[in-house]
Amino acid sequence: MKGVVDRFSEEFVETRMKALDKFLKRVADHPVLSFNPHLNTFLTVKDLNKRQGLALLSKVGESVKHAAGGYKLRARPAEFAAMGEYLDVFNQKLGTIDRIAQRILKEQSGTRAILLREAVSPAG
Repeated sequence: MKGVVDRFSEEFVETRMKALDKFLKRVADHPVLSFNPHLNTFLTVKDLNKRQGLALLSKVGESVKHAAGGYKLRARPAEFAAMGEYLDVFNQKLGTIDRIAQRILKEQSGTRAILLREAVSPAG
């Protein structure tokens, strides 16, 4: 890790650190992103698996974790939680409607094929 950072000037690294800090604050304060479970995990993870060749990622992760230590994730307001539950139920209902529509379309297609066959075949 040290060799990677050494090739950049201290001023550049400091500027990038400040920019990253500013970005993380904006993300943590975002009304939607601040409730994302992946962001929550990213900012609060305690340990990365170093045995799977993630030593560099672990060091970077620790740096980000220390930099993000001052960010507090807020609790989701009740209205957003209620809307999320409503959207989940709505999504399930739309899925059911889609499956029913597909079934009807398939039945109509089969009926149409039968009618076309009967219309084309000579009367016996």
